[in-house]
Amino acid sequence: MKNYCEKKGIAFDDFAKPDRGTEMIHFIGKDIIYFHTLFWPAMLEFSGYKTPDQVNVHGFITVSGDKMSKSRGTGIDPLRYLELGMNPEWLRYYIAAKLNANVEDIDFDPDDFLARVNSDLVGKYINIASRCAALSASLTVS
Repeated sequence: MKNYCEKKGIAFDDFAKPDRGTEMIHFIGKDIIYFHTLFWPAMLEFSGYKTPDQVNVHGFITVSGDKMSKSRGTGIDPLRYLELGMNPEWLRYYIAAKLNANVEDIDFDPDDFLARVNSDLVGKYINIASRCAALSASLTVS
């Protein structure tokens, strides 16, 4: 967040102060609940920064049923993903669509990813374009 503020010319210290009225929501993994709900808020409080208004906890992301691991080669390399020309929004959408209110692991499956992106994103855009084209054609005929 501090890096983002620097790039956008926002004074991070002013932005993160408690009296600023900024809502702060943390998204964390299930393995760090204790730290992020006990120690981190205390550290923020006593250093003069805003504490989180809400902490959302999610499970781990597995890849084809296996826990992500660099040594085992099971994971999603974001730079490689981009090198392949893949849209980062597709990956964000896919993961967000699989999240729910439960603290449970979600699985990234390449075949499911492809099917969901094609069905939910590409298919819906084509459907909207098709409907707009039909509507446009009927309006120009009248």
